[in-house]
Amino acid sequence: MKKLTTILFMLLLGMIIFISCKKEEESTECDLTAETEMYQKKLNAFVENPTVASCNALRQYGIEVTRKAEKCTGYSKDSFLKVYEAYESIDCTPFK
Repeated sequence: MKKLTTILFMLLLGMIIFISCKKEEESTECDLTAETEMYQKKLNAFVENPTVASCNALRQYGIEVTRKAEKCTGYSKDSFLKVYEAYESIDCTPFK
């Protein structure tokens, strides 16, 4: 249960970073609305059915959205490295 709580906390941290991305007035680079909605769907799928497959899908999509979020201005590379490390450290094997 503690491991699941840790995973969900890391996923929430990732969501906060994605949602808080600053928008430039003339650019849609940081409009991650669709990605955030899809991430939420994958998170809900994982919470409803915590399997290795749903965990890996959520983890991989989190990494993918983080790559897109890197285009946002005003955030240091270190911020994104921490998110990548959090996703990479998620161990989906307990959800067999």
